Amino acid sequence: MSRSLKLCFIVFSFVFVGLLSASPVWGQDDTVEARAMAALEQALADTESRYAASKDVRMAFTTRIETGDEDNPLVEFSYDPALPEGERSVLIHPSEAENPKARKKIMKQRAKALKQRVEKGEEAAQPDRDLYLENPRKLLSDGAAKFTREEGGNYVFSFQPAFGAVNFGGGDDEDEGKKKKGKDKDKKDFSTYLLGEMSVSKDPQRLTGVRFYAPESFKPVAIAKIKKFEINMQIAPAWEDGPMISALQEVTVSGKAMFKAFEQHSVVTNSGFEKR
Repeated sequence: MSRSLKLCFIVFSFVFVGLLSASPVWGQDDTVEARAMAALEQALADTESRYAASKDVRMAFTTRIETGDEDNPLVEFSYDPALPEGERSVLIHPSEAENPKARKKIMKQRAKALKQRVEKGEEAAQPDRDLYLENPRKLLSDGAAKFTREEGGNYVFSFQPAFGAVNFGGGDDEDEGKKKKGKDKDKKDFSTYLLGEMSVSKDPQRLTGVRFYAPESFKPVAIAKIKKFEINMQIAPAWEDGPMISALQEVTVSGKAMFKAFEQHSVVTNSGFEKR
């Protein structure tokens, strides 16, 4: 819900370009940008088609959360929709022997969250579907992204996040955002304080990462000031022809709230995907 996402070729190309006249240089830049934009379009279409082909597929997976909390630095659980309802989610870490107090608290929180999901309907009660990336175009304000650079075998694009885009993934974030905006026009959507970057691999042309970050400090509410905010997500197919999913999410936040400084860094890793 970002750390760079240049090859020797890039260095060589700068040297080589410097020997050319102005006209060929601009021609080359135009060609690179055109290739990059074509790769972006292919990657977006690929993500959408993978979701369409897998939208009815369930999957088992394991989630590992490095919380940044000294008292309970690691939480790990597995989920398997093929198991009976009460056995689908299993807390692996912490174990009863390691930290019984934290384990009890986590299990209580998860039970409450799952109950709330069930009350919202069948689809909401499917945690595996949270990881499916449905339509990355929804992240882009006006559907627009600008090619900025090549980096590590990827094309990198900058964009202004769409309303509600920080709630990464598919679903009805945009519609919900419009409803909330209509109720309280004075409140800014969190995404308005952020900028975004999207990475696409050159070969194959697939979405590989999304980054949201605050270019400067901001105050989302009167009693809090965010000095640093960054979300880095690694995107990959769950299996060879499977849906694109959030494989890793790293969040860094620091600032002040109620006159107290805070700093948080967490890493969520999803793995072990199996079709069900």
